[in-house]
Amino acid sequence: MIKKATIILSLLALFVPQTILAGNFNPGNIISTEELVNNSSMSRERIQKFLENQIGTLSKYQAEVFGVLKPASDIIYDAAQYYQISPKFLIVLLQKEQSLVTDSDPSQGQYDWATGYGVCDSCSKSDPDIQKFKGFFNQLNWASKRNRQYINEAGRWQFQVGGTYLIDGVLVTMENQATVNLYTYTPHIHGNELFHDLWHRWFTPLYPDGSLLQVSGQPGVYLIKDGKKRPFWSKSAFLASYNQKNVIKVSQSELDIYDDGKPIKYAEYSLLQGPDGNIYLITDNQKRLIESEEVFRNIGFNPEEVVAVEQADLDSYSDGEPVTLNSIYPTGTLLQSKQTGGVTFVQNGVQHPIWSKEILKSSFPGRRPSLVDESEMIKYPKGDPVLFRDGDLVTSPGTNSVYVISNGQKRPIASADAFNSLGYKWANIIRTNDKSISIHPDGPAITIE
Repeated sequence: MIKKATIILSLLALFVPQTILAGNFNPGNIISTEELVNNSSMSRERIQKFLENQIGTLSKYQAEVFGVLKPASDIIYDAAQYYQISPKFLIVLLQKEQSLVTDSDPSQGQYDWATGYGVCDSCSKSDPDIQKFKGFFNQLNWASKRNRQYINEAGRWQFQVGGTYLIDGVLVTMENQATVNLYTYTPHIHGNELFHDLWHRWFTPLYPDGSLLQVSGQPGVYLIKDGKKRPFWSKSAFLASYNQKNVIKVSQSELDIYDDGKPIKYAEYSLLQGPDGNIYLITDNQKRLIESEEVFRNIGFNPEEVVAVEQADLDSYSDGEPVTLNSIYPTGTLLQSKQTGGVTFVQNGVQHPIWSKEILKSSFPGRRPSLVDESEMIKYPKGDPVLFRDGDLVTSPGTNSVYVISNGQKRPIASADAFNSLGYKWANIIRTNDKSISIHPDGPAITIE
């Protein structure tokens, strides 16, 4: 528990704002209902900190609530808790309707009609019938109350989950209650596209390359690579190179922010065994028949790495050159010095040092190095060291932080709040030595704002 507490404190000392990119707009699924009703998504302190990081004046604005001046962050938080609506939702609503989050010189009218509640397209703000909705507190209170009513009294309103409606010339099928809420409140495409873009810019986590994402309740797993989501072709494709414990659960809207990438069939250098018993090595999207059991043994393949697959899996690959006794280290090999105990990875005639047992376990799970004399190892010129795998969570005694490895870089996680909000697991943190961390170049910090 002491180690964990130390890591949390060190994370809290780091905070670097990060730009979040907006995703592709799906008019029928704007945000998830879980996101809409997550009233615990931001604390009072985090709301205030978020507003301070914007160029608007809300971080300093106060409004009267039953005769007492209260800061905007408290009013947002209290409305969210009372009506069980996400404070993130209310913040985006304030920006969508009156630009209050980023306007550095707003008018009193912007505050008075902060969420646009009660003001229809053809209404006048001077109409006596809507004056009861005027004021910053009233606007947040009524907007929160109405959105809770949209949920609790779902059958009462024009739009329904599963229904298809013509909105601004576009047929929109409402896929969830949150989307119904948004169109009931603002029955226009453009306004809801603006809401979507603001939400994803500010509040959708941008997971680094190497992350494994899965929508809660769905079987598919995706690898984030080059900013795209790449689905695994099958469960065996996933298990060939990755561990289920590293999968992060996300909402559908969090996944939808990423463009589609090419499906992953099997990892490079996978060993696949067909129904006829033949074993193939997968390289460069080709299957290479391993000529015999003798070749398999002499090259040093690990039987535990062989994955049994259907013939259809093999048929999706073109045929490559067979692997024979003359094929020297087709997947590289691990060598360990009898004299020093040092381990290196030799591939294409170059050795790549491995600086810790943690890197060895991460990059070559299940593979054991061959013991050789030091004289055998020095035959090969030295190349770059082996790094941790993308997606690994790592720390060391001298770094005082936790990093995510992404594209070979070490990216510090800015806070314990960010760590937990992104769905990372404390149990997955790999503790290693300082040298194994330092060989990774620095990357940008990972934050949730």
